[in-house]
Amino acid sequence: MILDRIHSPEDLRALDGSELPLLCDELRGFLVTQVSRTGGHLASNLGVVELTVAIHRVFDTVHDRLVFDVGHQCYVHKILTGRADRFPTLRQLGGISGFPKPCESAHDAFIAGHASNSVSVALGMARARTMLHEDYSVLALIGGIIYGAIEVACRGHTHWTMVILGGVCFVAVGLINEIIPWEMPLTVQMLIGSIIITVLEFCCGCIVN
Repeated sequence: MILDRIHSPEDLRALDGSELPLLCDELRGFLVTQVSRTGGHLASNLGVVELTVAIHRVFDTVHDRLVFDVGHQCYVHKILTGRADRFPTLRQLGGISGFPKPCESAHDAFIAGHASNSVSVALGMARARTMLHEDYSVLALIGGIIYGAIEVACRGHTHWTMVILGGVCFVAVGLINEIIPWEMPLTVQMLIGSIIITVLEFCCGCIVN
């Protein structure tokens, strides 16, 4: 198995691109097997397998800062950063946490649950990096309603990166819920959500840079 050869992100980056689809399949199988035994968040991690693999192919999370908006989506991140052998202890006393935990690994930049504070945290990290004249990337992995923080972030000229997780669940809270009620057909919700994201990208160039 390809997954047996992955003990760090360096091992992942050494893979040939043609091996990545099989690795993603193996990661999903690993998640299903392990989480069915220990309990935990399964669906939310199955949905970010390819994304997490891509992040670790591009970023060095010991040096760069990866901030999760929804912390329980970090399982694949933990597998790829050398903690696969500890997954039988997931969410168990003395075992690995179901959330990012800086004291558990140098790859975990910030502990996160459901606070929707990743943009604010990433922006603070990016501004501190700039003030200290340091050189590393800051990546916010978001999927919640945190556009107030985005608006603040867009006022400055600090370089950082945001990844927006697509999905209908983001329409259920706050102002966007008023724009896209749940009664609308799913396809209409997704279309309007895409338009909102496009407008945000147009108005706030810092969503990408």
